[in-house]
Amino acid sequence: MLQACDLGSVFQFTHSQKTRKRPYRRQILKCILCTVFAFLAFVRPGIAYDTRYGGAAQSDFERSYERLTLRVLLLGLDFEQYSLNYRLGALSDQKFKRTRYFLGQEAAAAGSMTAAIIGTDQTYKALHRPQEVSINALRNLQTIGEVTSIIGACSSGVELTANGWHLLKDRIKHRDPKSATKYLTEVLRQIDKILAERDALLASNTELSENQPRWAQYQAETELLKIMRDVIVTEHIRFEATKVGFRTQENIFYALNIGSSIVSALQYRYGYKAVRTPKFGGSSAVFSTLSAGQVMLNPVVAAAGSRYAKRKTMKLMDREFGVLQKRPSVDELKAAVVELQNASAATRNDASCQATSVAILEAYGVVNEIFPRELISEMALLHQLEQVAVQNVITSQPIGGLALASGVHSLLAYYRYADKPRKAGYQNHASSITGLCGASLATGLTGVGYVADLWYTHVLRSKGQLPEQLMEQRVIASKAVADRIKKLMEELPPEQQE
Repeated sequence: MLQACDLGSVFQFTHSQKTRKRPYRRQILKCILCTVFAFLAFVRPGIAYDTRYGGAAQSDFERSYERLTLRVLLLGLDFEQYSLNYRLGALSDQKFKRTRYFLGQEAAAAGSMTAAIIGTDQTYKALHRPQEVSINALRNLQTIGEVTSIIGACSSGVELTANGWHLLKDRIKHRDPKSATKYLTEVLRQIDKILAERDALLASNTELSENQPRWAQYQAETELLKIMRDVIVTEHIRFEATKVGFRTQENIFYALNIGSSIVSALQYRYGYKAVRTPKFGGSSAVFSTLSAGQVMLNPVVAAAGSRYAKRKTMKLMDREFGVLQKRPSVDELKAAVVELQNASAATRNDASCQATSVAILEAYGVVNEIFPRELISEMALLHQLEQVAVQNVITSQPIGGLALASGVHSLLAYYRYADKPRKAGYQNHASSITGLCGASLATGLTGVGYVADLWYTHVLRSKGQLPEQLMEQRVIASKAVADRIKKLMEELPPEQQE
């Protein structure tokens, strides 16, 4: 810029004033302007021209404050994207499980019902037309029951193995609870460190007390940053605890169901032998009673295990992060956003302090729009899952109770009325009838539960309110805002970047 001004011409003018006609005043003015511009551009870069604020000069304090605020925002958004992708990965594991498990359990229940129908028919004939009783039919019903019981055990075994495989894959991809907690701990450590630096920077600036609108804006920004920090942590902890509880419930139920299905298969195996060798009838009746008791207890034990695992996870993570006692609500988040909007409106003529508030409102304004709907959707889904668990406990009682009554009738027929064929026949017929009622109820309720679950999911999907749909929206919005914040950070003066 200094080269644009020919200083030599000025001196030349003083020596040859009579021979030159160029006005000397214009040349002197050009030199002065070039010198001033050079001084502003190179000698004092601390008050450089900043086009982001409409040409306003930005102080060292403002640049430091902006840099720290944008770093906090970026860290929070990075973890939010990690947490959302982590949760989406967990939900994707459930894609075909519901249909797969329904088919296996429905086949097992339908097989038990078929065996009960044949048994009811044969025991009735044994009472009224003994000559029509078919040995092959009695053996066939035992075979059908044994095969379908094994199908039920294999169905639960497949799901239990699938859960283990997904857990192994998550560990390999660092998407397991331990890796997520480790990542969250590191991010929070960095966020808290930057927030502390930011608070110290605010406290060191004594001039802020003279500018109440700007001070109010900085305080509103700080409050919103801290609330969103706690919201992100609380949201992750709640999901993690729910996930652990749900997986625990599933695994316990699958394991116990494998056991009850094996016991049921043993019942039919000994029943098959009892057709030719009556001494095995007692063993068949005992296994039938044990299997029925397991059917009644399995959902209760699984629900208790889920509750224990969820509470334990919440307690451990609260001890690690300590945010569950304050649990910021959606209303608190909205109030903090409104407060920052009002404070920012009061300083709208002060362009140098608008960048951070705009970035914060852009980052968390989107979250504030989507997060409440997602939270409501997740809470509704969790409530529905809890209802399903309660329904499983409730419906398992009549199903298991009828199966238990069937086993008791078989025990009475073999151990109490072994020497009274007529009474033993009535007990066997009663056992077949109660078994048929229990198997029919299990078949019907399994189908109804599956259809109701499909309908509930369809309604939420049609409204765009499935948790995974809202999470995907948040991932897209969060990534877009993070890209804009990175661009803002790139526009900071190079000497101010770390």
